[in-house]
Amino acid sequence: MYFSTVCGLLVAGLLALAPGPAAAQEVELPHLGELTGNLSHDAVSRSLEHAIEEGMTLPPGYPDDLEHAVLVHLEVSPAGQVENACLVPAEKGINAVVATAVLAAVRQLPVLVPGQQGGQPVRVALALAIRPGVAAGAANRAAEARAAAEADYTEASTLRAGTIRPRPGETLGQLLHRALPASCPDTATRLVRYAWVPNLAGPQLFFDAPGHGAQGEKYEAVLFVLNPLGAGGYDVQALNLGSMGDKTDVISVFFAHTNHDGSKDLLALMQCDLRREFAFNTERFPHYQTTVIHYRGLDSAGRPRYEQQHRADLDELATAAAVRQALAAPPRRVKNAPKRNPRAKAAN
Repeated sequence: MYFSTVCGLLVAGLLALAPGPAAAQEVELPHLGELTGNLSHDAVSRSLEHAIEEGMTLPPGYPDDLEHAVLVHLEVSPAGQVENACLVPAEKGINAVVATAVLAAVRQLPVLVPGQQGGQPVRVALALAIRPGVAAGAANRAAEARAAAEADYTEASTLRAGTIRPRPGETLGQLLHRALPASCPDTATRLVRYAWVPNLAGPQLFFDAPGHGAQGEKYEAVLFVLNPLGAGGYDVQALNLGSMGDKTDVISVFFAHTNHDGSKDLLALMQCDLRREFAFNTERFPHYQTTVIHYRGLDSAGRPRYEQQHRADLDELATAAAVRQALAAPPRRVKNAPKRNPRAKAAN
């Protein structure tokens, strides 16, 4: 009786997991001897639990606690119909949203192949432990993916337009969150204000963000430069600073004289933690790189133009103070190697 019941429930679990018509399908089962030691009643129950968890719909933001489970009793009739499903009362009660989602998922199960005894279909009772956190996690991930896609689309549209302007009564923070939702800084401390480019309507705004979507890969660093247009509006440019080989973060944005021409340049100090060897079990070590951004006047549309320069002599300097100190030092003169007399070489 045990193995015949298991055979029927195994097919039931598989059918519940796969979409298809409501009618039971003919499936050729292995001999009972082949199932000895390979299947258990628990394995069959887990297949049905998985089907119910996958079929649940919970609102975004529901806690995805995988330790919490709801007990469900149900019966599979001799005709393969799921009947008499009910939730077992718990000490802390059962959330009404969860109860509705679980029973709705049970009702969506297709007609199952029933258990058998002596070659005849029989009614089988099951007790299943359903984890709402599985469905909640899937719902939350789907909601996060939709929100991220919408934010990327809005930000890409902003960068294509090239300008942002506040709505009546809208603050700067609200403007940035609306126009650049994927990259805008979470706190005001990440927003740098500085009057760098001359003859603009006020100080420029600078902030960094990880690359994404049209702005670059997730391991790359992006620096946003906002040029004031007056009346609270800004021209927006996203400068892709690239990657140092893995996830790269901008740890400091500052201004300094880099070529002793009397004007300051914009500098972005970046950090990337790399493994000494290409192996997953080795320790990571931080590396540093500074990108210098030069202002190159206005383009034909009146927008500032920038040119990026990697200064290898500033590599591995870990702070803005160390970079400034290196820039303040007089340039080092590199001695040329003495030229060898080709005739002397030939004589040797």
